[in-house]
Amino acid sequence: MEFFDQMRVRGLCPNERTYTTLIDDFSQQGFLNEAYDGLKEMIGNGLSPSNSIVTYNALINGYCLLGRMEDAIQIPARYDRERVVPSCTKL
Repeated sequence: MEFFDQMRVRGLCPNERTYTTLIDDFSQQGFLNEAYDGLKEMIGNGLSPSNSIVTYNALINGYCLLGRMEDAIQIPARYDRERVVPSCTKL
């Protein structure tokens, strides 16, 4: 999250794509707590992952990489709650 701090110091605001990139990076490294922190911050800053199925796919991929398939299967339930309409699902 240091990167975001540096952006803010320079007067820049992270957008949905920036957050999704961070979430994907954390997920690929197995840092799912940090990925969810990024998701919470994203939502807290008024940005919605519901506009981007890519954000949720990053989390699904993170769980799959860790062998946590049951957790990965739960992510699409968020699609329904947040009215995301995926064109396809990774699972």
